[in-house]
Amino acid sequence: MQRRSGGTVRRAEPRDVTLDRRSQEILEAVVESYIQKGEPVGSRAVSKLSSEGLSAATIRNVMAELEESELLTQPHTSAGRVPTDLGYRLYVDSLMKTRRLRKDEEQMIESSLLTTPTELHDLFASVSRILSRLSHHLGVVVSPHISRARLKETEFVRLGKGRILVIIVAVSGMIHNKVIETDDDHPQEKLDKIGRYLSDEFRGNTLSEIRDRILEMMSQEKALYDALLRDALELGRASLEVEEEKGSGGEVFVDGTSNLLAEPEFSSINQLKGLFRTFEEKHELLRVLNRCLENEQPGVKLLIGSENPHPDLAGCTLVAASYGTGGRTLGTLGIIGPTRMEYARAIALVDSVARLFSDALVRYEG
Repeated sequence: MQRRSGGTVRRAEPRDVTLDRRSQEILEAVVESYIQKGEPVGSRAVSKLSSEGLSAATIRNVMAELEESELLTQPHTSAGRVPTDLGYRLYVDSLMKTRRLRKDEEQMIESSLLTTPTELHDLFASVSRILSRLSHHLGVVVSPHISRARLKETEFVRLGKGRILVIIVAVSGMIHNKVIETDDDHPQEKLDKIGRYLSDEFRGNTLSEIRDRILEMMSQEKALYDALLRDALELGRASLEVEEEKGSGGEVFVDGTSNLLAEPEFSSINQLKGLFRTFEEKHELLRVLNRCLENEQPGVKLLIGSENPHPDLAGCTLVAASYGTGGRTLGTLGIIGPTRMEYARAIALVDSVARLFSDALVRYEG
């Protein structure tokens, strides 16, 4: 089963920014104060947090240098500083102290997954609710694409001349229905034999693996002379032509959009409209989350502010991790919130949920 070390973060590409210890301490103080209070941070506030007892004048000079390095910015000339996306990135990659989720919170998550209804759809919905409730942000889960599912059985139902309903049942309980059209009119009795053959021959394989094996078998001499085998392979090939435009993810489960209304960063109606439009157009969310599957190394991955590929998410941070069973990545889950979020907790939460959800899927598949 896929495992992660607690709170492990996949580091971003190295940044061309080098800070001495004093600058690191001041940047860390500004980021953590701004995350906690949501107000621009001035030199006096930082001086109270400084372990070196630095004067306000010295801190102002360092903060000005951090602003020149595009790590801090000043909303107004008379205001203190706030972190930029680059400032948050440097903080997460180099300065932030990692943490684990509290034991009672992990136990609550595990208990919620154990008592989830038996339908797989409800299990995914439950995970998005858990992420939303514990983070106070948006919880998102992408279910596995059908091509990643392992076959339990397949069935063919004749709908009419040349039209067949294909029912694919995965080991996980996921069901995929598809109507295919053929030049031949197969009787139902023959379709039943074909369904049993494909189920027995390929049970336990992923649909992608089955498709590759079918294409290989179709080129073999035996398939040319065995009519039932030839028809079985042809119907199997047609059944497994999964729509590529849907990408590598399946259904998207979202919970907690109302949480964003409480965030001062999203007080603009136009900004909220853009965000909600993105959440409704789930293929856009899917595209963003699929970036977290491009490199299937374990660990929590972050897209901070302008690192997000979708412009409506430029003021947000995505904290995501993959989940899976048997060493295979099946999908992605995570949270979306403002860039001013408690990163250490968010990373620990996503990491724990991904690990416990992977355990739950193993139990579910039995």
